[in-house]
Amino acid sequence: MKNKEKKVIFISIIVILLLIIVFIIKANKKSDEIENIIEENKDTEECVQVQTDGTKIYISEKLSEQKMIDGIKFENIQLTNNNYQTVLLADITNTTNETTKLTFVTVVVLDKSGNEIGKINGAIAPLKPGEKMQFNAGTTLEYSNAYDFKIIKK
Repeated sequence: MKNKEKKVIFISIIVILLLIIVFIIKANKKSDEIENIIEENKDTEECVQVQTDGTKIYISEKLSEQKMIDGIKFENIQLTNNNYQTVLLADITNTTNETTKLTFVTVVVLDKSGNEIGKINGAIAPLKPGEKMQFNAGTTLEYSNAYDFKIIKK
């Protein structure tokens, strides 16, 4: 081989090695970006359990704690999302000695820091003393980082 051919082969090898190094560096950066995205999603969805059908069940202990508003007790609370529908279900009981009236409420959904992330409107049907029924309120919004909620009368 001539010196010129050796130089061309040497330069070609150097260029190939540089391309490989650049490719590895870019792949590592992309891997870091993907890990950051996964880590961010863990933070925002740490209290979410995804079922095989894609249904998200929000599982924070705070969310499932019993709530009260004007003598109406909310318990067995479940917040889910499936097919762009978020639904809050709860068993409600009139703990007063009087029949309640139809009451319109707003469920204020909170994140782990207590910041409002959304609202769901609902209605509590009239209940006789001690009567139980299911409360059901929904929205087409998704609250991936839902951690708690409060109920406000309208």
